[in-house]
Amino acid sequence: MPKFYNAVVVTRTDHALGTLLRLLKRIEWMAGRRVRQRWSARPLDLDLIDYGGRVLNWPSLTRLGGPLVLPHPLMHRRGFVLVPLAEAAPCWRHPVLGLTARDLLKRYPELRRGIAPVDSPAQPWH
Repeated sequence: MPKFYNAVVVTRTDHALGTLLRLLKRIEWMAGRRVRQRWSARPLDLDLIDYGGRVLNWPSLTRLGGPLVLPHPLMHRRGFVLVPLAEAAPCWRHPVLGLTARDLLKRYPELRRGIAPVDSPAQPWH
C-alpha cells in the first residue's frame, strides 16, 4: 500500500469562502492534479476542513458534484485529519459536534491505526 503524507494548516485569511476554495483547487492543478476517478491516487489533495466555524450543508456524507459542505463531512471519521489537527490546533472544536480533535481520537482510538507521526516535532510558525 502506498504511503501518504497528511498535514493540517491552520491560518487566517481575508479571502471569501469561494475565493479560498478556488485558490486551493488552483494549487492542486499546479501540482498536477487532474479530474479522475473518485478516491484515485493524486499528487495533491487539499480539503477545506473548517472555515471559521461555519456550518454549511451539514450533515452530508457525499459530495459528488454537490455543494460545499462545512465542516468537512467526513473529517471526524478520519484519523489522518484528526491526528495532525490535534497537534496543530489543540483548542479547535468541531462546529457541529462540539468536540476537539483529541476528544474524537479518545472516543474512537481505532482512528489512529496506521498513522505514524513525522520524525521531528512540528515547529510553530510565527
